[in-house]
Amino acid sequence: MNKNAKSPVNGFLATRALLGLGLIFTGMLAHGAWVVEPSASVGTSYDDNVRLTPENEDDGIVTNAELQARVRRLTETSEIAALAQVNVSKYSKVDTISDDLRETGFLELSANRRFQRSSLNFRGSFRRQDLLRNTAIIDDGPSSIDQVAAGSVEAPETDLADDLLTASDPDSGSVERQVRRKTLRAQPSVNYQLSERASVTLGYSFQDQSYDDSGSGTASSQDDFQSHAGTVRLQRQMTLADAAWLEVGYARFEPDGTFNPDSDTWSGTLGWGRALSERMNMEVSAGARRTDSDFSGTDTGFLFNARVNRQTERGRLFTIVSRTFQPNAYGEEVQVDRLRLGMTQGISDRMSWTLSGNFFKTDDSRSGLRNRDQDYANVQASLQRAFTQAWSVRGTYSYVWVDRKRDSGSATRNVVGLSVVYVPPRRL
Repeated sequence: MNKNAKSPVNGFLATRALLGLGLIFTGMLAHGAWVVEPSASVGTSYDDNVRLTPENEDDGIVTNAELQARVRRLTETSEIAALAQVNVSKYSKVDTISDDLRETGFLELSANRRFQRSSLNFRGSFRRQDLLRNTAIIDDGPSSIDQVAAGSVEAPETDLADDLLTASDPDSGSVERQVRRKTLRAQPSVNYQLSERASVTLGYSFQDQSYDDSGSGTASSQDDFQSHAGTVRLQRQMTLADAAWLEVGYARFEPDGTFNPDSDTWSGTLGWGRALSERMNMEVSAGARRTDSDFSGTDTGFLFNARVNRQTERGRLFTIVSRTFQPNAYGEEVQVDRLRLGMTQGISDRMSWTLSGNFFKTDDSRSGLRNRDQDYANVQASLQRAFTQAWSVRGTYSYVWVDRKRDSGSATRNVVGLSVVYVPPRRL
């Protein structure tokens, strides 16, 4: 929850800017056929450590319902796509949870308009989440320290903002409540073809994240923040299979917390990409950053990202290794080392399976609070079987391990679930 709150005008203007940019791109698109792909699912799962705590674990049953719709329109010179999703989860047989209903809403819009030598691109999203928190009240001060509690494993594209929250052993009791998080993102960019092989891309990124726990009666330790970033990327196609690029960026981070001043980060990276075959490609980039703030002075660090993608006859797989520098929920910027793996494969026309892994390590040493660091691992697997053209059943398993340096030990979670999925046949 923000303690030095921004004017609500900022959020209002940011939301209107996102909608305005989306309408501009939509109006620029030529007429074309719309493709609508709705889906729905209902399921239940067993969670053996709902609050993901190292001690006094609580297990429970989670019932989940989700509605989703994808909309897309494609023409020779333009494309627009939207994704809307609503998810409701209810927790049962968990003694420590009284407010047992959680809601999540997500809306994403992307658009592209191509001209003879240039293109305009836009990507924006808004996410609203009800996040369950368990707050440890400290005797010797008015502050409170939040610990991660219940939450289903989210899609791979989910940001790390709440993954970076840490926990504390309570000194004198605890209070359970829900915190509502809202995240707004907008990323417009323009690309211009300098020659047959060279191009330049100008990009801008805006993010606004806020926490609302006013109904709980206790202020949380999360801080609202805004960030602005701009990049310039020069790329050259070296051969039919190889491309190289140079990217320079600047980012402004503006947290609302009393003890977290604004910071400015300059970065530069060199990258190389190669098409290894018709079905496989890779990208590698590396560089450095420099961050200046009134609190910690000047700090420098190394950045890198490597990705391999491969298409198979019935699926695909990817691997990503990266080091990034990004905000967390405490109004700070932290270094994150991350490994992500994913694979989806069709066994037959009616059956498929997926396997994914997400591993990361955070470093908050520049703020002097290394006890907020944590190591995290999450492995997920699913098997889906279609019984008709529209109806299928999906079984899932998820394992989570987290070692929060503030805690006395690590915590684990096992979740086993079963759901029914409905996807209506597409009408041509």
